[in-house]
Amino acid sequence: MTLYKHMKLYYEISVRAASLFLLAGFFPLLFTPVADAAKTVRVGVYDNKPLVFIDKNGKPKGIFIDLLEHVASEEEWDLEYVPGPWPDCLDRLDSGDIDIMTAIAYSEAREKKYNFTYETVITNWGQVYVPKKSEITSVLDLASKKIAVKMEDIHFLGLRELTSKFNMECRFIEADRYDTVFELIEAGRVHAGVVNRLFGVRNQPNFLVKETPIMFNPIEVRFAAPKKTGLEYLSTIDIHLRRMQIEKESFYSKTINNWLMAPAVWIMPAALKYILAGVGLILILFVTMNVTLRIKVKKRTRELFSANLKMKAEVETRKKAEEELIKYERIVATSTDHMAMIDLNYSYQAVNDAALIAVGKNREEVIGEKIWTLINGVFSRKTHKQRLDRAFSGQVVNYRTWMEFPYLGRRYMDVVYTPYRQSDNKIAGCVINLRDITERHELELKLENAKKMEFMGTIAGGVAHDLNNILTGIVSYPELLLMQLPEDSPLIQPIETIKKSGEKAAVVVQDLLTLARRGVANKQPVALNHIISHFLSSPECKKILSFHPHVHIKTDLFERVKPISGSSVHLSKTVMNLVSNAAEAMPNGGEIKIATRNIHLENATIGNTGGIDGDYVRLEIRDSGMGISQKDLDKIFEPFYTKKVMGRSGTGLGLTVVWGTVMDHYGHIDVKSDAHSGSAFNLYFPVSNEAVPLFTHETGAKKYSGKGETILVVDDVKEQRDIAAAILTELKYVVTAVSSGEAAISYIKQQSVDLVILDMLMPPGMDGLTTYEEILKLCPGQKAIIASGFAETDRVKKALNMGVGQFIKKPYTIADVGLSVKNELRK
Repeated sequence: MTLYKHMKLYYEISVRAASLFLLAGFFPLLFTPVADAAKTVRVGVYDNKPLVFIDKNGKPKGIFIDLLEHVASEEEWDLEYVPGPWPDCLDRLDSGDIDIMTAIAYSEAREKKYNFTYETVITNWGQVYVPKKSEITSVLDLASKKIAVKMEDIHFLGLRELTSKFNMECRFIEADRYDTVFELIEAGRVHAGVVNRLFGVRNQPNFLVKETPIMFNPIEVRFAAPKKTGLEYLSTIDIHLRRMQIEKESFYSKTINNWLMAPAVWIMPAALKYILAGVGLILILFVTMNVTLRIKVKKRTRELFSANLKMKAEVETRKKAEEELIKYERIVATSTDHMAMIDLNYSYQAVNDAALIAVGKNREEVIGEKIWTLINGVFSRKTHKQRLDRAFSGQVVNYRTWMEFPYLGRRYMDVVYTPYRQSDNKIAGCVINLRDITERHELELKLENAKKMEFMGTIAGGVAHDLNNILTGIVSYPELLLMQLPEDSPLIQPIETIKKSGEKAAVVVQDLLTLARRGVANKQPVALNHIISHFLSSPECKKILSFHPHVHIKTDLFERVKPISGSSVHLSKTVMNLVSNAAEAMPNGGEIKIATRNIHLENATIGNTGGIDGDYVRLEIRDSGMGISQKDLDKIFEPFYTKKVMGRSGTGLGLTVVWGTVMDHYGHIDVKSDAHSGSAFNLYFPVSNEAVPLFTHETGAKKYSGKGETILVVDDVKEQRDIAAAILTELKYVVTAVSSGEAAISYIKQQSVDLVILDMLMPPGMDGLTTYEEILKLCPGQKAIIASGFAETDRVKKALNMGVGQFIKKPYTIADVGLSVKNELRK
């Protein structure tokens, strides 16, 4: 019975197999519809092995070619390959001359130009290769190197961006193929080259190059199509790729393994060959029977796949919208600006963390409450309501104001009310944004003050120049007259009065020069303690104390205080101004303390300046007066800003001169003040490495008299030439005066002189520096002195560096002229 069943089963199988064979042969002929005409798809191909390339026989090969041909066989596409260099392929993709581009890296910038498959075929990255003996191992080693790259390659763009972030300057040599990049490295024409990692792994053994640890710019490599066409092809490719990537042992995984993994060597047994051949024949029968059915089913399923793809695209769009919404929520939540949303009833609908922290409340205490609960006391409800109502009417309201916060204190805020609308375009409320701009506001005020100082300095410099020229006659001629008058002459007293008035005016002009930052042209090592002691014994100090009889001065001068480089005149004036201010701040009397110290600073902050290092001498002048208000403290260094009594306390330039002097000495200033302990001015001056020179001050015209030396005076103003010539003649010198630099050069060509006195500014001709440069060409080593009522500091310094020995400030005094000339001639 068992044998009978087996034979019967064998008979049924044989009959069915024969029937299927006949159906396989005749059924397609009878019922298969006329096939659709095959679609011709133009495909861009370039050299990027193993992703895509042209083999030695001129046929396209690679991962992308295998996958695309697999899809084409299933979809009955007729592939037409369009080979060319990478830039040409991109041009054809831009112009629509090809339908599909193989192996193109996806980026947001490219997505704006082309359509891409949703599915990524493979992930790749950039790899730097170098010659065998190269020592390049990091990105920093690429600085100033020649690097070979493929034209318009995304890894080239990635490396250029990476090196720019490190401020590295590299020279990029562009090639049309990755093979060419390796050839340039092998030939030693470049220091390094960039290819994608997959190409490098497959092709490195063919070239004398080695890989480096420098890997960067991971990218997703996909299929692409022109922006206006090709979506149908990309959708179909996506369907197949998605299916193949999900399936185990799919054509996709086999293709990847075939190109990226070394194939195992295996010899098939002979018996297995016959078995597989038999199985193959059976499979052919089944495949033949199923072909017709698959053709019909394919059309139906394509529509289903297309619908699913559209649905997925819609889901992706919504997902991206949700992600964008989450990003905006995070931006608002983490913003340092205070943000809130209120409705037309002035009630809070939303508020961010920064606003909650500022008012010291949690979200439950704020949402639903009226806005007046948080702004109460900041400004009037009426004013605030008017501004909100303007926003509710559709206006964007913007203003700035000071606000007091419980946990932040008083802050200067930039306030913006922006109306928001519902879906029906009706205004539903407004968004409030408060930005803390306290520091910016303070910087703007400082910038405004700096511009004001610069403007005032420019005016002051010009005025000082003219005034000094005018004052020369008032100061210098009285000195000459006093030398010529008998001791019992009744004219001595009025002439001395004229002379002292001129000297006082010259002091004011000197303040203007300091304000203009033009007053310190010649510095030398000085002892700050000596300057302070000299001031305390001066008539100016006694005059200040006479106005304030209940004020006394206490000193604490460090005995071994180090020298500083500066101008004794300006530093003495600085001490005088600060002592005068301190006395004014104590109308009922008190103590002024003057102290000096050596101090070493390391990354210190003084005033508004941080990161200060080095050795300094600190001058502290402290009073026990009424102090300076915060409002006034921000303005005390502005020109003509004063709270003092005019007529007794000066012109309002005192602290401005102090500030200018400290800046000219490359120092720093710090002011501390309050109503209880008074004010303390701390001035920091850099220590000088030079010793203070020892000298005795010679007085009297005879001390300055010469021995008939020849002097050439060069000045464009006749009165200045006459005064200088008169003083020098009185001092027994032989003087010649000319009116311009050009005239001085003509004179030097014909006659040598022992000394030249040059005015610095002589418009419209050559100035003193240019004249001296020309004189040195004629007479190397010529002794000279620069004189000016106003001098550009850099021009004066250049002249001093070139050999000019002295700098005389106008108005002239016999002592200044005589001592400077005599010291220069002694050299």
